Amino acid sequence: MYDKSEKIDSILNILYGLAILAIYFWLISGPTLQGVIDEYLIITQEKITTKGQIIQADEFEDEIESNNSRTIEIVNGYSYTYSFITSDGRKMETLSGNYGELPLDKNLKDIPYDVEIEYVSKSPEINRIKGLWSNNTDVFQWFVQKVLFKFIGFIICLSISFLFIKQSLEDFIFFINQND
Repeated sequence: MYDKSEKIDSILNILYGLAILAIYFWLISGPTLQGVIDEYLIITQEKITTKGQIIQADEFEDEIESNNSRTIEIVNGYSYTYSFITSDGRKMETLSGNYGELPLDKNLKDIPYDVEIEYVSKSPEINRIKGLWSNNTDVFQWFVQKVLFKFIGFIICLSISFLFIKQSLEDFIFFINQND
């Protein structure tokens, strides 16, 4: 005989499978996805290099969990604002940041200081400080770091979701056939 709790469990497992996919897409969407696209554009499109300045910076501390949340590491970094003038005379300001030191290993007392900025000639809002170790410089490096790992994550989430949904549908169909 078919039990209502088994039917509810099957439906919940289907929802869990869909939730795993939804969480994955939520995590990669928004500013993260736009940053990946912008980085691709700055690698592949015509760039202009100009002088700019870091005009403001703040130090921050962040806690990073590791070892299945048994270890918490305190990591320091900086959020900073840099400005530059585009070739058509527009003043641009960008908020950025990184773990570790300020760009060019400067200190807060050195602000403001000069940096080289590169930006996409047709879209100056897509820009970055030139020469940072974290900048991808070619499409292959960008693909491996930004696309391949996300794709592997997607395949893992998709596989787990598929297993949840497949098993739940099989159970649900089995319960319905038993009831007939």
